[in-house]
Amino acid sequence: MGKYDNLDRQYFSDPERAAELFTVGIFHRRINIEAEDIKPIERTYPSLVSASGSVERDAIFVCEAQRIKYGLEIETSSDYSMPRRFLTYDACEYEKEAGEIWRVHETNNDLERFEEIKSRMKASDRYHPVINLLLYLGQGHFRGHDALRGLFAVPEDIKPFVFEKIQNYSYALLEAEHIDPEEFRTDLKFFFRAMQCRKDKHKLKALMESKPYRYLSTETQRVIALHLNVKELTQKVVEEEMDMCRAYRELIADERAEAHKEGLEEGISQGISQGIRQGIREGINQGLIQALTCLEQIKSGTSARELEQQGYSKELIQRASALLS
Repeated sequence: MGKYDNLDRQYFSDPERAAELFTVGIFHRRINIEAEDIKPIERTYPSLVSASGSVERDAIFVCEAQRIKYGLEIETSSDYSMPRRFLTYDACEYEKEAGEIWRVHETNNDLERFEEIKSRMKASDRYHPVINLLLYLGQGHFRGHDALRGLFAVPEDIKPFVFEKIQNYSYALLEAEHIDPEEFRTDLKFFFRAMQCRKDKHKLKALMESKPYRYLSTETQRVIALHLNVKELTQKVVEEEMDMCRAYRELIADERAEAHKEGLEEGISQGISQGIRQGIREGINQGLIQALTCLEQIKSGTSARELEQQGYSKELIQRASALLS
């Protein structure tokens, strides 16, 4: 589990937000789910894959008015096993419900016929179907399989015959960067707007400076800051509990100050380098002039002693004399 997983779970499993996610993500508003119609339930299932021996759903709700359960998983990166995961969760959920039904009959001692005792249920008993939604908060598109058939490598020549016999277990998918934020009426609208500006600093800056973002709830600010994937912003908002708009302004100011500092340091460095190069060039030119003058004076008969008195070094006089010998 990631450091901030619980923050996501708490935020998106809020009944009002979850109801709207299901309304938009599963039914495209053709069926409306109200927050008061769904009740969260906690579920942990046995697992042969997990090192702990159990797995936990991010969230699952029961809607008794519809006789339906809704599962919600939240991912920030692609998971190629998603269809299998949902299938496993749901199989475990049906087993739990079967156990609950059987315990009621056991208490009432009302299973009489052989078929009822064998089935541990009556013919009139019914389960709640489970409908699953994957909320993908990562960047771009979710790259995992969207149905169970994607996990099979059946030869092409027999695939049509085999697949018609296999239930293609699938799920609904909402991708943060590829959904219309205006579909939402809760604060999810502002969350998804921010997610779709993650790659454009100018749009994000304008968004953070707009009026609605100054009055967002603390939990919405924290979740937005977390999923903007800026470590410094997450630390300010999530860990230091700073207002998001203020934290974002401070972050921009810090970046500008750092850029200014780096620009000054680069300018100074370039100036020093340029000065050194210029000094070397001037030194070489001056040295050449001095050497040529020394050669001319030796040719004209000036003695080494006289050249030393004029300021020429012994090494230069010796090299010049050697050239003329």
